[in-house]
Amino acid sequence: MTHSTAYAQWAGKSLVQEACSGTAGSEVVWNLVPATRSPDPNNQFMLVSTNVPVDQQPYCVAANTFLDTNGNRLIAEPCDPYNSSQWWALG
Repeated sequence: MTHSTAYAQWAGKSLVQEACSGTAGSEVVWNLVPATRSPDPNNQFMLVSTNVPVDQQPYCVAANTFLDTNGNRLIAEPCDPYNSSQWWALG
């Protein structure tokens, strides 16, 4: 996922958890990063993509809607520390 054109097309795409294929470069690794702009930055985090092409913004895991319900689709969106749909907490 390091080709910049393909990477730029991630925005709004659904995320699907799959088994690792073992093919180098085919998996996306997500880092837990503190959600510094959330109301509770000590307990909330963002999931940020690694292996970002040069001159591209990293992507974050985001909720498709702001509804707090089961079945809410997860999508990839350009990271925005002010976007609460990208803030996560355990528990």
